[in-house]
Amino acid sequence: MLKHLDLDDDLEAEGLALLARLTSRGYDGDRLAACSRTRRLLAALAREGFKIRSSGRGLSENGKTIVVEWEEGPGKCHYVGYEPNDMQRMDFLLGIPFLTSEGGSRNRKTIGFDLAALAQATGLPVAHLHLTPEKPKGQRKDGVEEQYLRVSEHHSAMVLVRAITAALCSSYQPPEVDSEETLEERAWAELQKRRPSLGAAMYERVSKARRGQGRYRDDLMRLFGGQCAVSGLGLSAALRASHSLAWARCETDEQRVDANNGLLLSANLDALYDRYLISYTPSGAALASESLSAEDLNKLGFIGGLRVTPTAAQAEYLEMHRTEFVRMEELRKQKRAGVNAVFDVGNPVTRELVLKE
Repeated sequence: MLKHLDLDDDLEAEGLALLARLTSRGYDGDRLAACSRTRRLLAALAREGFKIRSSGRGLSENGKTIVVEWEEGPGKCHYVGYEPNDMQRMDFLLGIPFLTSEGGSRNRKTIGFDLAALAQATGLPVAHLHLTPEKPKGQRKDGVEEQYLRVSEHHSAMVLVRAITAALCSSYQPPEVDSEETLEERAWAELQKRRPSLGAAMYERVSKARRGQGRYRDDLMRLFGGQCAVSGLGLSAALRASHSLAWARCETDEQRVDANNGLLLSANLDALYDRYLISYTPSGAALASESLSAEDLNKLGFIGGLRVTPTAAQAEYLEMHRTEFVRMEELRKQKRAGVNAVFDVGNPVTRELVLKE
């Protein structure tokens, strides 16, 4: 399976360290100790500079609620997320506050919020977004029903926290997504640590496969008959041994050298495939990023799908690439639209995010 950020082993260690730090400062809730996915999410937010602290916000007992904030300057923090001590709904990773008409944020909103519109505006799966009632209408003194917005998936939670932060703080700039080069540097450093125990032969195979060389390239040349898997180009010097599940994202060395995890592509198509600007479905159909124009694709030689129907083993790797392609395409769409538009008070699509006073 594709290894996403929320499964990062380093995040688990950082999450446990965060739990220890919060506990030393008065946090006495149970949820963080019980839910590793929540710890990893909060650790990922802390990596990006968000402040994570415990609070007695809302109806929770003092010290049991976790608050996520962005510090714009000395003494000026924006409230952008929260983690209640809710042990019954462990599938919810984070609560996202709504904007107020005064330019602030708060947890609850009157019943009637359009969740589908939020999913459309953000490009996130609606299945990751949830509205939960604060209290039944009959239990509130004022008789008003209100809702909370919760998120159940790591990436979607990160997107929404960045979005509402950008809406509240004009100086905030969401971080760039880790490049494949950055991921590869980390994986290469990890490989060097394991070199003594790996064995000379396997180390050579894995290290050469990183650049599409050695036995990995030879295997792909045989598998695809020395021709580009898309165009049929047979000029060896212009062909590249590409990975479907990127070398840096592989969970095992066996995946890194598995010929089923590769496509033999001309250099221009390899560059597009490596940057998730094109992809292929498990059946071999072509996918292209909306950021590429028809003229771009024509000049680059993107002429269609794979020439030969993939095997079951190849299809599994192609699906991993397609999944990452879809995720990257969502991020590119958000960047083109401007992340602030997601929670913009004046945006008709997301106007309901604003609390009516």
